[in-house]
Amino acid sequence: MTGQLWRRWLILARLVAVVMAIEVCFAQTTSQAVAPPSAGDALRNPGPLSHLSAGLRRGSIHSAMRKVADWQLARVQAKPSEDWTFAALYAGMIAASDTLGDPRYRQVVEQAGEAFHWQLGPRQTHADDQAIGQSYLALYRRAPDPRKIAPLEAQFDRILLLPDDPAKPVWWWSDALFMAPPVWSGLRN
Repeated sequence: MTGQLWRRWLILARLVAVVMAIEVCFAQTTSQAVAPPSAGDALRNPGPLSHLSAGLRRGSIHSAMRKVADWQLARVQAKPSEDWTFAALYAGMIAASDTLGDPRYRQVVEQAGEAFHWQLGPRQTHADDQAIGQSYLALYRRAPDPRKIAPLEAQFDRILLLPDDPAKPVWWWSDALFMAPPVWSGLRN
C-alpha cells in the first residue's frame, strides 16, 4: 500500500472514529445498568450530549473522540472479540490512540491480539473474519514483531492455494471492501 493510500485509509479510520463519537454522544450510561452492556448497545434513555460541542474544531473533535473511546474501552476491554464489529472498533481505537496520543486505546487492541494469538476469525476466506488483520498490521507497523503477522501470512498463503469457485463469490457485500482488501494489500507492504 502506498504512503498516500495508507494516509487516506488512516483519515477514513479517523472519520469513522468521529462518527462513532457522534453516535455515542446519544448513548450515555446510567446507574440503572446491572452489568456493562456489550459493544454496539443502545440505551433506552440516551441522555444529554454531555458538554460536547458540535463544532468541527480540533479540540471539540478530540473531546468527542476521547469520550467515545473511553466509553467503548469500558465495555470491551475485558471481552475481546474477533468479530467484524470489533475489527472496525479496533481500527477506530488505533486511530484514536494515534490522534489523541493516548496509548490506552492501542493497548486494548494489542491485548486482543495477544488473547487470540494474532489469529484471524474462524472462517478462513470470509472478509468479516479477516478484518481484524487491519489492526494486527497497524500494530506490527508501529512495533515490528513477526508474531503479530505470522498467523495472518500463513492463513493468506493457504487461501491463495484454494481453487477459485465462481459460484461462490468471496466479497459479495459492500462493506467487505472495507474488511478484507486493506489486509491483503497491507500485508504486501
